[in-house]
Amino acid sequence: MTIAGEEDQMWPAADYARMTEKKLHKTNVQKTHLYYPKAGHFLSFPYALPGMPANVQMHVGGG
Repeated sequence: MTIAGEEDQMWPAADYARMTEKKLHKTNVQKTHLYYPKAGHFLSFPYALPGMPANVQMHVGGG
């Protein structure tokens, strides 16, 4: 599974995820690729980080 924000300002996450997707395309491995157009570097998942509420969002860079 790959998950990438299209507006990641730390590194080109969506580009890397697409490269991975392309390499895995010919395999028989079950795969899922998620791209979020307005997401930045940090994606919050419920209970992903100890002590951080699931609805907290952090933005790196311009906003």
